[in-house]
Amino acid sequence: MTPSHATAGGRHRALRLHLLGAFLGVALLALTAYALITFWMLRPAVEARLLGLLQARLLVAGLAVLLVAAGVALWISHRLARRLERQQAALRHQALHDQLTGLPNRALFADRLETALRQARRQGTQVALLVIDLDRFKEINDTLGHAYGDALLREVGRRLRNVLRASDTVARLGGDEFAIVLPEATPETAHRCARRILDACDTPVQVERLHLKVRPSIGIAFHPEHGSSGDALLRHADVAMYQAKREGTGLAVYKQDADPHNLRRLTLLNDLASAAHRGQLRLLYQPQLELRTGRVIGVEALVRWVHPRLGLVPAREFIELAEHHGLIGQVTTWVLEEAIRQAARWRREGLELCVTVNLSAHDLQDRRLPERLRRLLDKYDLPADRLELEVTESAVMRDFERGLAVCHRIAGLGIRLAIDDFGSGMSSLRYLRQLPAEILKIDRGFVMDMAEDENNAVIVRSIVDLSHHIGRRVVAEGVQDADALLVLQVLGCDLAQGFYISPPCPAEELHRWLRDFEQRARLHLA
Repeated sequence: MTPSHATAGGRHRALRLHLLGAFLGVALLALTAYALITFWMLRPAVEARLLGLLQARLLVAGLAVLLVAAGVALWISHRLARRLERQQAALRHQALHDQLTGLPNRALFADRLETALRQARRQGTQVALLVIDLDRFKEINDTLGHAYGDALLREVGRRLRNVLRASDTVARLGGDEFAIVLPEATPETAHRCARRILDACDTPVQVERLHLKVRPSIGIAFHPEHGSSGDALLRHADVAMYQAKREGTGLAVYKQDADPHNLRRLTLLNDLASAAHRGQLRLLYQPQLELRTGRVIGVEALVRWVHPRLGLVPAREFIELAEHHGLIGQVTTWVLEEAIRQAARWRREGLELCVTVNLSAHDLQDRRLPERLRRLLDKYDLPADRLELEVTESAVMRDFERGLAVCHRIAGLGIRLAIDDFGSGMSSLRYLRQLPAEILKIDRGFVMDMAEDENNAVIVRSIVDLSHHIGRRVVAEGVQDADALLVLQVLGCDLAQGFYISPPCPAEELHRWLRDFEQRARLHLA
């Protein structure tokens, strides 16, 4: 029972007792008068007739009040009991249903799945489990905001309900992930259901003036073929869903041995939470070259995962896993402390380098982040201007007001802020002017093809001119050859980084690389 439920029940009982007490008090008063009159009836007979009449009336009145009190108490008790039942039903519904879509939540879904599995074991039938993930939902939610994302989820939930049988269960597991239980389902039944879902979601969802379209990726697992427990079926349907998403087919059935990449994904997910504690994460540092002077003035910290069995895991692969499964905060915490510790060590060795760390959309919504940063800077005695934090346009736009407040608190500490992949998002200049960012990083897609594509060169020039006009410096990432570096220098870009300058390297190699590169860089830019 919840505290609010207990409090409501206590108020109802107290009211019932007060009313009953009032009626009983009146009845007691009447009966007391009856007793007194009986006593006085021992007086002379002249008074006996009058007192007897009064006695009879008081007796009738007392009994009537008792009957009325009992009736009113029963009526109030019945009304309060019905109200309490409605409140209990509402609380049970709230505890078992998703508040946004009204669909069953994960707890009710697990119960319905187990019920279907027990029935299937008794009857010798199959159960199909479908796991659904919405492609492009994260992009829409991060770019347009939660209001648009919530409206989209509500409409998708409504469409899913409309294509199912009465015996089926659709639930929202969290985020943009849904699941459907199909009791007594054959493979043909499950495929028809999946096709209806794909068709139902093919029509764009209108939210205000925008038409938003997401395509579901559906993974299917069957009992007993793919698992006998609910957890096993859910895990295998999830694997099939990622296969459908990766291949772009929209639909896939779980195959135990056909897709080793999915087994790899499950292994990575299971091991990611403990990767930092086990010393498996590494930071590599990619130098940033100041084009005007030819000096390296900073490095970008890039996290890598060296798995004990799978070797080097690409950052894009495990960062996506961390963001999808709520582990990105742990990764960011480790990266920030390690980067700040290393920057402080370089400073003690005479290297004044600014270290850049990337933040996710999740990090930018964390109001505790500025205080954690302050404690880390104090712990390692690193000046705040030796740390730079990068955020993407889409991360800022996820919840602009909240992200803006966090950015201003970070900038208030003296930490530099940069907007990464500038030009690839949907933010406006009005939003840009409100952000306390000192640096804009041009999306690598414009830089890499700049020498061959004049349009990209025009875009880069426009971003450089705009940035300088509003007092921001510009970093071009993705420099792959000497031609791109020369064009950037002519266009007035401030900083550049990329494999042509240097690939990311471990901290212990940076000293040697700096000695070898700075002289060559000066000669090349002269």
